[in-house]
Amino acid sequence: NPLGDKIGLTNYYLTRNDRPWLGVSGEFQFSRFPAEYWAEELLKIKATGINLISTYFFWNYHEPHPGQYDWSGNRNARHFLQLCAQCGLEVIARLGPFAHGECRNGGLPDWLYGQAFEVRSNHPGYLAHVGRYYQEIGRQLRGLWFKDGGPIVAMQLDNEYGHCGAPWETTGRGREVEWLSGGMDGPAHLAELKRLALQAGMEAPLVTLTAWGEPNWAPILEDESLPVYGGYAYPVWIDNPGPSDLYRFQDAHATFAAAPGRKRNYYPVMNAEMQGGIQVTYRNRPVVLPRSTEALALVVLGSGSNFLGYYMVHGGSHTWLEGGFANESKYPQVSYDFQAPIGEYGEVRDSARYLKALHLFLESFGADLAPMGTVLPSDAEEIQPADAQSLRFCARVRDGSGFVFLNNFQDHLEMPDKAFSLELTLPDGQLRIPRQGALTLQSDVCCLLPFNLSLAGTRLVYATLQPLTVLHTDSGPHYFFFAPEGLTPEYCLAADSYSQLAGDAQIAAEVDGKVYLAVEPGAERSFTLTTLAGNTVRVTTLTRAEAEHAWRGAAWGCERLIISHADLFFSGQSVELRSQGAAEMALTVFPAVTDWPLNARGGVLTIEQRGIASRLGVSVPARQPEIQLKDCGAGRFQIELAPDGMSGLNDIFLQFDYIGDVGSLFLAGGLIADNYNNGTPWRVGLKRFWPEALAQGLVARFWPLR
Repeated sequence: NPLGDKIGLTNYYLTRNDRPWLGVSGEFQFSRFPAEYWAEELLKIKATGINLISTYFFWNYHEPHPGQYDWSGNRNARHFLQLCAQCGLEVIARLGPFAHGECRNGGLPDWLYGQAFEVRSNHPGYLAHVGRYYQEIGRQLRGLWFKDGGPIVAMQLDNEYGHCGAPWETTGRGREVEWLSGGMDGPAHLAELKRLALQAGMEAPLVTLTAWGEPNWAPILEDESLPVYGGYAYPVWIDNPGPSDLYRFQDAHATFAAAPGRKRNYYPVMNAEMQGGIQVTYRNRPVVLPRSTEALALVVLGSGSNFLGYYMVHGGSHTWLEGGFANESKYPQVSYDFQAPIGEYGEVRDSARYLKALHLFLESFGADLAPMGTVLPSDAEEIQPADAQSLRFCARVRDGSGFVFLNNFQDHLEMPDKAFSLELTLPDGQLRIPRQGALTLQSDVCCLLPFNLSLAGTRLVYATLQPLTVLHTDSGPHYFFFAPEGLTPEYCLAADSYSQLAGDAQIAAEVDGKVYLAVEPGAERSFTLTTLAGNTVRVTTLTRAEAEHAWRGAAWGCERLIISHADLFFSGQSVELRSQGAAEMALTVFPAVTDWPLNARGGVLTIEQRGIASRLGVSVPARQPEIQLKDCGAGRFQIELAPDGMSGLNDIFLQFDYIGDVGSLFLAGGLIADNYNNGTPWRVGLKRFWPEALAQGLVARFWPLR
């Protein structure tokens, strides 16, 4: 780009300025969320460790009639991508023309149905419409490409081409619904789409194509595109799915190289569409467990993937198009919450916190991990999804250094706790983890453990702790680890790689040139090592809960790690906090804030210095918005809101706990929210409907179980 930054790739990983680069992307669809809140939501996403935003361009949102385009309001793609750049996020533009995304006609306009050609084909009539649409996108995105100094580093052509289609929602009234083509012209059609994109001025360093679909693998453009893969453990398109194959470790390079006709060991493995959740249908309504999303990401990494991408990372809502709502008919008319890490109304969920711990690791150690090869135990292929007894593990290693990945989660299966020890065969001999006895990997827990990791020159032989992040402070590097549930914390250091140990660590044993340290996890406990070069290295061991609530970003003059149960994001040199139901918020801040004036906008701030950290307290006025609920009979309830309800608040959530089939919420007779009940509470954020909801009230309607 004009700044001299360079994106490249090897057959194993992407590169950034010639260094290994392990990207983390999350899908956030601009047209499915109110534009006035885009900036806040992008900063929330970034705070979870995501560094790339992928987003669909739904053709039917932008060209409702042939040649008539709409890029206003929530459809303003240019403004959205400019905000991404301002927030420090890069972009994967999923250009279509077909998108799917549980959108009406897979995102194709209704008016294409009655044309004299088959869609997703090389018919000149179809390509003429696509070419005109691409030209319009190109005009909107001019100057926003990486080559111009903009945020767009990748573009995807079509979606699941040659693998699946979608129902034509214009059909099916009184007869069987008709499905549009899944694509019939193979790589030749993809080549045409790429030609049309380039003609429209759309050029990115990376061109991606969804390449899954075993055994009917989707086609790609050899030498001209990167195949990307996905995985969903709770597929709503299958009735009663059993345990999936996603939670056992494999050699991903060997697995995906098996696709017929593709060059072997030629492309890096990129998992660009892993489940962030799933959108329930009327027929199938699974609950996606937060642990499942974390475990899937960890297994994918252990198996050799060097790119993580989530669909969705942020939920959204279908809009109204001419002819009806923009949903595919088996899905809710409005809700596209997707049980995503950040929900339809911007709520940060547990899955976001679990993934954040892994993303922080990748931010600090991803360049080290990317070149490491996957090593499987000899019986790895024998472990099947329904096997609840075998320990699932693998390693990624290079030059005797690496990480052991362990997983004890399996969808649709209860996994018992597992006692285990590991023995690694390394160039310098055998390494046993732990020193003696066994560790316990609790049910549903996954983790990764380092071995022969350099801590700024001191060799960490192994730790029964997961690395979280590294802060580079004025006094030296500060490493943060956390204790996975069930594992006894232990550090093993090479005795000849440091000169002094001080702080909150007890020497448990010294054997064969190794020093074994016992520690008690807690944010206020740390120890220091003096390297042979005389430098200081600090190590803090967090609990798993503290790691889940750890946030990293630039604030108050430097890069910081903040531990807080409030959800927060970084904006300029400020930190914004969101707390539900708690008027008191506490923050532990590393490094200590000693030379920056702090104040709390909208609250009272207290500051306590605790050595290497500052303890901040923020108090805001407690609020409990009032509502009036009137039972109107037949499952209808009228809801009236207090006039001062939104004062001093970022949002108000209505939570419905109900026994029933479907819930709907109406404003002035129009449907604004809906829910297919899957046994979890239904929550609706109200700020986007304010002040109309205050003036006119709301009506909730529920239908009984069927």
